[in-house]
Amino acid sequence: DRKKRAKRRADVLTPARVHFFDSAHPKKVVAGGSHNIFIMGGNGLALSVGWGDDGQLGRSVQGSDDVPRPVQMPQGEAVCDAACGDAHSLVLCENNHVYAFGDNSFGQLGIGNRKKKFYPQRVPLLSNLNIILLQAGGRHSAAITQSGALYTWGAGEANQIGWGEGNGNRNSLDGLVPRNVE
Repeated sequence: DRKKRAKRRADVLTPARVHFFDSAHPKKVVAGGSHNIFIMGGNGLALSVGWGDDGQLGRSVQGSDDVPRPVQMPQGEAVCDAACGDAHSLVLCENNHVYAFGDNSFGQLGIGNRKKKFYPQRVPLLSNLNIILLQAGGRHSAAITQSGALYTWGAGEANQIGWGEGNGNRNSLDGLVPRNVE
């Protein structure tokens, strides 16, 4: 895999104009470990580009995709914000639903298991919490509610999710679902 990527790699060492978009330009760009999500203005469309082997693009991709294409959201969901980790992504929809997709080895999707997801999966424990901010670390995730409550989940071996249960045993420390950090 690494050799294939090295052959296709085209590093850009100075800022350059991106020519992906015709007349519609993104209102927000979110950068992850090796992928980006573009939130397009006014229509709830999210586009993704980059490395996608783990599902972090929200669609099935072998290797990488160098052209932004729509994240395969469920019908009627309009994306208003996103967060990208190393190989996972989170999106917040206008109706306050949170979806996650990509690598889930550490529970960073918050869906109760460690299975990788290529398409957006709703994070049920964040429903009806009025989420206003999502963040994604390398292998963990966080959300803040309108009332200021902090929820975290994912890799916890270095206590990065703030649950105060660090004992060095990675599997016992990973949060597979969001939990309020008080």
